[in-house]
Amino acid sequence: MELVETVYAAGCNPQEWPNFVARVHALLPGAAFSVHLGIEGTRIDANSATAGIPNEFVASYVAHYQFMNPYNKLFEGLPVGKVFTVPEVVAPGWIDRQVFYHEWLKPAGDFTRGAALVVARDRRRLMRVSFDMPSRYEHLEPPCAQLLERLGPHIARSLELNERLEAALVAEQTLSDILERIDGPAVLLTEAGRVLALNRAAEQAARAQTLLEIGTDNRLRFRDAAHNECYERGLAAAFRPLSGDANAFAIGRSRASARTAVVLPLRPVQANSALCPPAPRALLLIRDRKAAATPTDLLRAVYRLTKAEAEIVSLIASGIAVSEAADALAITRATARNQLAAAMAKMDVHRQGELVVLVAGLTPRLMLASRM
Repeated sequence: MELVETVYAAGCNPQEWPNFVARVHALLPGAAFSVHLGIEGTRIDANSATAGIPNEFVASYVAHYQFMNPYNKLFEGLPVGKVFTVPEVVAPGWIDRQVFYHEWLKPAGDFTRGAALVVARDRRRLMRVSFDMPSRYEHLEPPCAQLLERLGPHIARSLELNERLEAALVAEQTLSDILERIDGPAVLLTEAGRVLALNRAAEQAARAQTLLEIGTDNRLRFRDAAHNECYERGLAAAFRPLSGDANAFAIGRSRASARTAVVLPLRPVQANSALCPPAPRALLLIRDRKAAATPTDLLRAVYRLTKAEAEIVSLIASGIAVSEAADALAITRATARNQLAAAMAKMDVHRQGELVVLVAGLTPRLMLASRM
């Protein structure tokens, strides 16, 4: 049970793999134990770990001998999830004919026996765990194989957890980078209104606590009661069937300080694991009404939009409603919706919130504001 807990600790933090490897080796000190993750067949991932082999030999293997290891080809053909011992995969005397044995395996510990398990394999990567031992310890081969069979499913889940957490961190960083390209406060929210990420402008506004604040429950609230009521209605509307209109409300009474806040829905994403962070469901933008609109020529060049489609996207990305965009362009609302739908299909987005985020990532410091 302790080993299983150590496996999942490595799943949450890849730097814990050496600890897991050391604990396994302590149970069977006559055998070396390795967790090996190969990337594109050319290098060993930094999170690989080995115990029971002298450090100088581990270093020489990583630097040179991994590329001439004849077992690599065998691992490429072994079924994933099945444990094999050396006598089951190679004929007697095979290892003696390998240069790798004489130059590395024999000096490192005369490893001629062992057990191995391919945990996962795709076109780019192969993860295996293995025990290696000299022939004088061949009696350890069966218990090593049994231990691999017990630990194998847990190691596979831990590797998957490593992948998901890494993907979540990359996604979080990508979202943060996109938010920083938006001029004016921008906040990613859960369905319950909890803050997942915000740009510097939104962070500064929250710290000042003059326009909005983030409570101890991590929920965003506007300081003005009327503004907060509009915000909560907009957030609730974001999860109803899409009407085609953004949920916007005015902030500030004078023309000099006039701003608009808009809550835009994002497409829901099914979480692969309960351990993954919640996905953002809405994007809150606060913009200066005098800010410039998104360049239509850029939208046309990148997504091959027509002039009319680029104009409607530019206005919608600035945070105004479809009805307002139709009035600004002197077209009917039905025409505006049709043009917007055609543009969103070309841009491969399904919600207005996704459109805003996509447009925000086109150029550094893109100004998301309307021509109001």
